[in-house]
Amino acid sequence: MELANLSEQFWDSGVELGNAARLLEMVESANCSRGAKHSAEEFILSGTSSNCAKLPKGSYSNWPPNVDGLSEVSGDLIDLSTRVRQRVRSQSQENLLPPKDTDFFVHRYLFISADAPPPQGKRRVIKNQSDGLLFQFRGYPKICHLLSLTISYLRRDTAHTDHARLLFHRIWQEEANILLAILPSRWLISTLQTFLDHGLDEHQRVIGAAGFFYANMIKAYEGERAIIGLPPDAVYARTAPKARIGFPGLDQFWLGRTDLILNTNALLLDVSSRDHVAGCVLREFMQRAMAADSIFSRMDQSRIVHDINTKPFLDCWSFFRKPIQRRNT
Repeated sequence: MELANLSEQFWDSGVELGNAARLLEMVESANCSRGAKHSAEEFILSGTSSNCAKLPKGSYSNWPPNVDGLSEVSGDLIDLSTRVRQRVRSQSQENLLPPKDTDFFVHRYLFISADAPPPQGKRRVIKNQSDGLLFQFRGYPKICHLLSLTISYLRRDTAHTDHARLLFHRIWQEEANILLAILPSRWLISTLQTFLDHGLDEHQRVIGAAGFFYANMIKAYEGERAIIGLPPDAVYARTAPKARIGFPGLDQFWLGRTDLILNTNALLLDVSSRDHVAGCVLREFMQRAMAADSIFSRMDQSRIVHDINTKPFLDCWSFFRKPIQRRNT
């Protein structure tokens, strides 16, 4: 269906047809995988409307989480167990969420003002948190704000958990094609954490856990490099360890003489196959990691530059594919 043929549906919804063209432009310039971009464009041109799905309740984990097992924690982890107990707090908050059967069509094509003001007040109050999210997503479709608002409720223990949970799962079931293309990567990570805490079943929770820790370890490592001042695309000057690892008992490896990174990515991709909805979020993050300047590209590009071809690791590229050598290396 061509964009011009969507006019009747937009007329009925009160949304201007030009907003679809604006969303297509946003998708075209998004930092997402090629597959996500293509799926989003097809989804927009298809004129798909919200189906107001009624999802099953699922076999959810306890919320707030049951921390009785922390009574067994002793030794050096006692202080950290205190932080775990503080992670989810019971709060009395107003309900800012739309009805459970809300039509996402309007949320998809109405955009947040680019002049949304900076938030005021403490984020503990959900209204202030919502305003802060509007500021973060200024210029984005309102579906992004709604998703982030459901996640904000699901980080708390309120009377609105079931409401937020149903909307969260509906959003990802119905609007994944758009969100996978335009969401900033940090919100893919937040989504994975929400699948960890509020997945419909154990498969979604396992995918959420694996993706959340994978993404956060990448963030921590890349953040440390940035603090030190090392360029994200720098080729390694050495191929062998220059110093000992400060973590006793961990193995060291030479560049191009390990399958550790490949096996990590391969197992993660395997985990992603356990559930379509949560899995597509994890796979999109993996593809963005594959395209970025990160530990994966540095390992592979450095191996190419140093011409390392050591058996039995000849095909042990980060994603099992030899990349094209970059010009700046």
